[in-house]
Amino acid sequence: MKPKPFLSLTILIVATLIFLHLTSATSILFISSESSRSMKNPITYEYFLALKDKYDVEIIEDSEVALNSSLWREKASGSNVFFLIGLSPETLTTNKTKFLGNLSSMAENKTQRAVIAIGNACKLFSDYFSKVTNTTIHVKNPHHLLDGFNETYTFPEGSEFFILSDSNYTQTLNECKQKQASVCWPILTVKTDPEGSLGFDEYVVGIVEESVSERRVMLGVNTSLSCESCLGWDFLYRLIDWASNFSDMGFKISSDKSSYYLGEIIKVFIDSKVPIQTIEGWIKSSANTTEVLSFSGNSTHKVSEFPLFISDEPGLYNVTVEVNGLAKHHTILVKNFDINITILALSENAVNVTVFPHRSQDPMEDVKNCSVTIYDPVGNTSKLEVEKHANRFYAVYNVTYSGMYRVVVKVFDQKGRFEVEETNFTFYLPSNISIEPDNFTFELHSPMNLTSIWINVSNIGNTNITNITLEPFGDIGDWISINETVIGSLPSNSTFRTYFNVSLPPDLEEGVYEGGIKVVYGFSSKEIPIKITLKFLGRCEVDTYAIEFSIPIKSKFSKEIRIKNTGKGTLHIHNISLTPEISSFIQIKERPSFLSPNQSKNLVLEAYVEYLANNVTSERYSGYLEISTDSNNVSIPVSLTVYNDLFSLSKQLSIRLEDMKDRIKSLSKETDVSALLEKVSYINKKIEDVKLLYTQRRLAEAENAYNEAKTKMDELYIEVMTIEKSIETRKKKATTLIVGTLFLFVVVGVIAFIYLKEIKPMQEYGWLYKKWKRK
Repeated sequence: MKPKPFLSLTILIVATLIFLHLTSATSILFISSESSRSMKNPITYEYFLALKDKYDVEIIEDSEVALNSSLWREKASGSNVFFLIGLSPETLTTNKTKFLGNLSSMAENKTQRAVIAIGNACKLFSDYFSKVTNTTIHVKNPHHLLDGFNETYTFPEGSEFFILSDSNYTQTLNECKQKQASVCWPILTVKTDPEGSLGFDEYVVGIVEESVSERRVMLGVNTSLSCESCLGWDFLYRLIDWASNFSDMGFKISSDKSSYYLGEIIKVFIDSKVPIQTIEGWIKSSANTTEVLSFSGNSTHKVSEFPLFISDEPGLYNVTVEVNGLAKHHTILVKNFDINITILALSENAVNVTVFPHRSQDPMEDVKNCSVTIYDPVGNTSKLEVEKHANRFYAVYNVTYSGMYRVVVKVFDQKGRFEVEETNFTFYLPSNISIEPDNFTFELHSPMNLTSIWINVSNIGNTNITNITLEPFGDIGDWISINETVIGSLPSNSTFRTYFNVSLPPDLEEGVYEGGIKVVYGFSSKEIPIKITLKFLGRCEVDTYAIEFSIPIKSKFSKEIRIKNTGKGTLHIHNISLTPEISSFIQIKERPSFLSPNQSKNLVLEAYVEYLANNVTSERYSGYLEISTDSNNVSIPVSLTVYNDLFSLSKQLSIRLEDMKDRIKSLSKETDVSALLEKVSYINKKIEDVKLLYTQRRLAEAENAYNEAKTKMDELYIEVMTIEKSIETRKKKATTLIVGTLFLFVVVGVIAFIYLKEIKPMQEYGWLYKKWKRK
């Protein structure tokens, strides 16, 4: 059954991630007397915790190493970084030889390794091993590993350190320098007196050592590094990273060239960071013959020379060098000839192929003939007729298709040996491309960016055109970015549209900048010229956001507005005008026409109004001052407040007030007018304030005072009229009462007379009646 595509893809992705993880992280084999991640020894456990989050860590008990068990061999095959700490007494005594032997032959096909020994594990590699109790460690700096660390660190009271040499620091350093197969540096010391002679001196408790196949770190520190004043785990991490950097370990093998020609001399160089004690080398030819290489030089740099004969076979030569037991390989290409191929277009459908074979010796004497084979885009093969001229070969090829061609050249020597060289060329048969627009011209006034400028590329020929490329060129080439730089295929009578942007440097100076875009198709090309003229303009700035006038009628008032050119170029002012709402009242007296960069000039406005309506105290007009320039336009709000002749109006108010005073005096015979006279006095004071404020050109205050006086005057007028009407009404009521009373008396008398005249007969003896009768 075939696997499902999704499942196969998933397996591939997971396998890739596992491979990347395994190859990117340092894998450490943690060797101690512990066999489980749950450890009895607290110091060993703390080191394990510090390593597991930063590195891939495997645990194995030291007894497994001494026994060379299958578990040890399995885990050792996956790691060549060994971290030794807290080893058992048996490993350090009776099993020491077996342990070290198995550690050295750790796994198959492992040629380089790193060993980090902590605490008592250093006893495996040190002849002198003495325990002291101390609190202070001194950091020595003969090695770049210790850059950035302090000179002294304090450990907890009673910390145990292991001295790794019976010599003090200076003697140990000298001994390191004298080693023949490795280099070492003492890096940590403590001051102590191991011999009991009371001669305190610095003794080594930390050493790093390097050979071509191993880097070793020995720290005689039998305490953790987690206290605040201790070195810290970053110190240990740096040592581990250095020791496990296998790419920087050992020696390097190189040659002065990557390829040689028959007759030249191969030079092989060996460079080592550590002294080379033993070196062996071989070179194996392409004909499987092997010869020994001899080396000369100093302890870290060796050189070997191997001359090539014309009779040797060309091909790959393998160099093997073994230094102090570590082998490395280097491959060199040996050529019979160096073949240079040049292809030039002869016409619209033909090319010329030139072959120039050469080498350091006998450039052409050994050349017998040359063959040129061309493979066209549709799979046809053509073997060309070749002509020899001096030291070159020539062939002509007629192109039949547009596309890429492969050229295979073989040069044969007199022995029939040949050298092969290949190259490709692309050829397009005549085609016709039209470009629109065919040029661009821009005039800019600041280094702005030009974006989304379109180009139409049209194929107006009869054949399909492929692999059309668009390339910026000229002074502005680096400023041009094209949206699509390759048109894969453009059929006949079709059009492709692309876009480009031009990003001008912000600090660009004035001038004319040219370049463009080249459209390349086959052996033909067309250019789209682009011309950018950068001419700086000025910029108009004014010193105000708004202009306000407050004037009395029949009075002229001027204002100055400062105009400044803040641009890089000359500022040309085309027009300065006022909008119609205010142009009848404000005139422009001074107007600049141009300003140089950073120059300032005044614009002068003059306001004048002849008259206002008698019934208003002020009038407000609003509009704009418009400044038109070649770079930017400025519009400033303008307001004009015109105040009437408040002095004259206040006089008229005084006349009304005098009339009002006379009327109030006439009322004093009928009623109490003291309150009215107080109001007259207040209004009179306000009128005087109006005159004073107007004279002082405190126009807004004068208007407010006038309006208040007028309002109070109107109120007083209404109040006096009300009192006058009240008195008149009272008088009319009294007259009406008198007339009514008299009329009542008359009516009563008439009624009484009639009544008495018509009295009943029984009343005829009344004295009145009798008197009347007699008459």
